Order: sequence, then C-alpha cells, then structure tokens
Amino acid sequence: MWGDCKVYQYNFTGSGSQAHPASSVQKVILGELKIPETTEEEYSLIVKKVDATNPSKGLPGAEFHIQSENGSFSKDVVTGADGTYKQEHLDPGTYAVTETAPPPGGYEIDNPGPQYVVLPGTG
Repeated sequence: MWGDCKVYQYNFTGSGSQAHPASSVQKVILGELKIPETTEEEYSLIVKKVDATNPSKGLPGAEFHIQSENGSFSKDVVTGADGTYKQEHLDPGTYAVTETAPPPGGYEIDNPGPQYVVLPGTG
C-alpha cells in the first residue's frame, strides 16, 4: 500500500546508570503512515458505436448497458453525437458491455454482446 510515511529515530544521549548503561539503551524508532483515501486506480471506459461499412463514422443514439461482474455498478447509456459514451470513475474489475438498442436510421445490432472489459487492479 502506498502513502506518505515519516520515520523518526531517537537515540539515548544521557550517561545512563549502573543498571542501564548508555551503551545498552536501544534506539527508539517511531513512524507515521498517512494513507490516501483512495488507494486504487479509477478508470474511464469509452463505448463507441460505428457504422459497419465505415468504421470512422460514429453513430449517435445507440443504447448500451454497462455492468460490473460483481454487481456494484450497473448503468444504461446512450452514445452521443460522435458515437461515443464515456463512463468515468470506475473501479478495477470486469465489466460487461451489452448493446441493447441500435441507433436510429435503420441500423441493426451486429453483435449485442456482452463484450467484457477488464480494468486491472493492484491485486
């Protein structure tokens, strides 16, 4: 785990006593670890719908469902004017992306999916 760490070492500087001579007194080391609130990466996922005959042409209005494998995230989305939808702030994990409705204009769903996307974690 990453964080900010400060370490302090204290040495005995006194003369000691007969029962505890200075040469036998141990050093004391104290540490302070400050862990950030978020220790894992966050990801963005971009879904893009394109024309099968012209892959550089993005298609607006296609509907997709994005769901995490563990069920902690589930959302229906629609592609924008450039044929993309960007979902931000995703945790590491596996996500299923399924096209649920084609864009308007006579288009059909070629392969509804689900297509799986793995966002790697630190584990």
